[in-house]
Amino acid sequence: MASKKKSNRKGTKRKKNKSQVKEIKETKSVKKGHKKKRKSVRKNGGRAKGNNLLKEVNPEQYFLVCDGQVLKNIFDLVDALDCMSEDVFCYHVNDERNDIFNWLKDVFKEEELAERIVGIRSPLRLEIALLREIIARVA
Repeated sequence: MASKKKSNRKGTKRKKNKSQVKEIKETKSVKKGHKKKRKSVRKNGGRAKGNNLLKEVNPEQYFLVCDGQVLKNIFDLVDALDCMSEDVFCYHVNDERNDIFNWLKDVFKEEELAERIVGIRSPLRLEIALLREIIARVA
């Protein structure tokens, strides 16, 4: 008669000895401590920056693109810029108007970012600038 082997399937529970339990607890406490350290380290002298930029705005503040797209947040803007034609971009960003500058400044209250992007006249360059800003704030 063949002896039964212990199954290591998901439904099967194995008892852990005390040293394994202690090792698991130590690993979890090290991980928790590491997370706390990462959260407490901030740029800009400890000020939390970027909360406004990463939020979704109220429906009355959505950015309505002339081709029919509706942008609800900065991520929608980055996605739209990725496939936006030059004509559509030039309708919103030109010498007479800069709707993206106004949206960032007035809706997101991001005056510094708006000033940095005001001179950009290419959808690709604007997309890159916004992605860099998002990465800098999330990291």
